[in-house]
Amino acid sequence: MSTQELVKPSGEKQVQEERLIGKSFKRKEDLELLTGKAKFTADVDLPKKVYSIFFVRSPVSHAIIRKIDIEAAKSAKGVIAVFTGEDLQGVKMGYWMHYPGMLEPVRGTLAYGKVRYQGEPVVAVVAEDVYLAEDAAHLVSVEYEELPALTDPVKAMDSQPIFDDLDTNILLHDSYSSTKRVEEVLENAPVKIDVTLYNGRTSPQSLEPRVHKAYYDGEWLTIWASTQFPHVVRTYVAECLGFPENRIRVIAEHVGGGFGPKSSVFADEMAVYAIAIKLGLPVSWVETRTEHLLVTGHERDQIHHVRAGFAEDGTLLALHDEIVADVGAGGTFWVEVQPAMVASVSIPGPYKFEHYSFDLYAVATNKAPLSPNIGFGRPVAAFVMERVMDIAARKIGLDPVEIRRRNLVDKSDFPYRNPAGVVYDSGDYKLSLDVLLDLLDYEELRRSKLVVDGKERVGIGISVYSEYTAPSSARLQVNLGWEVGGYEKAVVRVEPTGKATVSLGVLSTGQSHATVYAQIAAQEIGLKFDDVSVIEGDTNTTPYGFGSWASRSMVTAGNAVILASRKVNLKLRRIAAHLLGASPDRVVIREGVAVDSLNPERKLSVAEIAKIAYRIPTKLPEGEEPGLEEHAIYEPPSNTAIVSYAWHGAVVRLDPETGSVRVDKYVVVDDAGVVVNPKTAEGQVHGPVVSQAFLQSFSELKYDERGNLLTTSFWHYPPPTAEDAPAEFRVEHVTSPSPTPGGFKGMGEGGAIGGPAALMNAVADALGELGSSLNKVPMDWREIWALMKRLDK
Repeated sequence: MSTQELVKPSGEKQVQEERLIGKSFKRKEDLELLTGKAKFTADVDLPKKVYSIFFVRSPVSHAIIRKIDIEAAKSAKGVIAVFTGEDLQGVKMGYWMHYPGMLEPVRGTLAYGKVRYQGEPVVAVVAEDVYLAEDAAHLVSVEYEELPALTDPVKAMDSQPIFDDLDTNILLHDSYSSTKRVEEVLENAPVKIDVTLYNGRTSPQSLEPRVHKAYYDGEWLTIWASTQFPHVVRTYVAECLGFPENRIRVIAEHVGGGFGPKSSVFADEMAVYAIAIKLGLPVSWVETRTEHLLVTGHERDQIHHVRAGFAEDGTLLALHDEIVADVGAGGTFWVEVQPAMVASVSIPGPYKFEHYSFDLYAVATNKAPLSPNIGFGRPVAAFVMERVMDIAARKIGLDPVEIRRRNLVDKSDFPYRNPAGVVYDSGDYKLSLDVLLDLLDYEELRRSKLVVDGKERVGIGISVYSEYTAPSSARLQVNLGWEVGGYEKAVVRVEPTGKATVSLGVLSTGQSHATVYAQIAAQEIGLKFDDVSVIEGDTNTTPYGFGSWASRSMVTAGNAVILASRKVNLKLRRIAAHLLGASPDRVVIREGVAVDSLNPERKLSVAEIAKIAYRIPTKLPEGEEPGLEEHAIYEPPSNTAIVSYAWHGAVVRLDPETGSVRVDKYVVVDDAGVVVNPKTAEGQVHGPVVSQAFLQSFSELKYDERGNLLTTSFWHYPPPTAEDAPAEFRVEHVTSPSPTPGGFKGMGEGGAIGGPAALMNAVADALGELGSSLNKVPMDWREIWALMKRLDK
């Protein structure tokens, strides 16, 4: 059966009659979560006593390990074993990405011979409980010979390599130019912008830190992991530990926030699995919040020196970006230079111009290794491009809205290839902008804003981004060098009693999979919403898949569910037609009942059909196989990216006494293609905006010159609270369907992408002419306070 037949099957009338896609069903997940019955990895009870692991981590950022004394720890109360890097030296952690020209330093689990960042695991102590393990860890003595720490990526480019197997700290130098005339156009541009923009280091800080349990019973290695991709963990563990993959089972329970870091495999996690095999005992490691701040989810940390040329009417003519990305002590699994690479091809955003170039340097330093962070380079790109547009607007004398409108890609231009080579599938940027301005009440705010009560200053900021989501295998390999598939598989089964089960290799970390995939399957099969269940998270019971990251789950798995469900629907109608004496084209299935559309009195329930399909196969049409289970694999097209986008608008109020920023109003106009569940989609905007965009706009992970992390608690790296949420928050969806069976686009990361730029532009707007000097996120209240004092004078 061809894909075209599945996309538009005969009898499509029944799909159109009962639209479940697009309705705001209540989340199936909520009751279990809200009543405390949901099970997370730390809640898993293993069949035998579980021993706890505590890691001794390096207190210094760069040093030779001269001596490790573990004897006192080994004899401490309750201690089972103590492991050093020498014990696990045979475990080498390879990369799943090999971008041309990228250097790949050798990585192990526990530090051996040298430490390269503060917090690097050096020793693992295993004891009867975590308290005894931590007590014994304090008895471990490590003698360090400190080396100079590299914390400035620009200086590190010409410094002694931190990796002994490399001869440079520049792990990648990549250059690109869309035309040969970029410099010429920049030189001759009537209006020139030359600005250096900084995006500091941040971490998303999920509510649940990393939690991993493992047990090797002599035959099976079972892993319970708080992860975004259980099947990938299984394959990677098999590769790194040389353990048979067909005897590894990975189980992910509820995950208390992913945000990117849990789509990676860290050195300490692999150490947990290796120790489980060596001991043959159940072991557990629960990351502390301090550990999480030290080593988990570090990203951004980029410097962009931008030169842009504009015509006098505000038309963008050319842009060159020199990027220096601080990747810390390498990367984790498949993240090292990738966030900066994604930023480099995302800089053009939704703007139509021809001449674009970049020089990218990804540089190793003595900071924590990079790991994925929600948005993955795109928030940096949006911040850079949107600051340039605002700075140019002020210099030319245009309203920030007008300079954007004059440069937007038009609806008629799609599919559109941006100057970095990324093809955009669909969109209507100008319509979405009009919706944003209306919801913001932009013109009225422009007339009335400036000073409130003679004290507080009000500013309006907008931003827009384009995010290519759910990259195909070809795009992943060509653009990122990843050895990972861009497809997903769905297995859809109508059970003998007429209910349906959907099995998937993706994993929900808060994206409402149990709800939205049930809506899709119910609509396409012809069942009631409550008659569909979704299974994820266990490699023994779900099809192989690559998990949830890059805003890919709905595009890949959602379309796979459509195709598999349509196969089931076709089979149900064939069987029903045979039993009713009708043709399949005449059979319509709605809410679990198959009806002859020309003779509505003739009908059968799906339960009756399913009973025959499984238990009385002699009644099936000739040549029809028993059962009602189908599968489908969907991969996005490789000739275009599935590009979502959104406009963000923020109205902020600055307090001159404290430099604090209060968000009075926040508006997002999002185009994620066809939206399955508007209410959960709205939550997918609210969450990332408040928890991530606000966090990454005002909180920064800071190091001193010796490589010591100064922000090791929420006192120094404060997350947003409900008090920080906007007083008014509006979300509106516009729809430009993608060229996929369901018309879906990804959207889970968008709030974090557009937010920092809109907030920065709003703060800068409130500061008037002095706002153009703001060039870094996260923003510092001290700088805002100082600028407000200058305004007072």
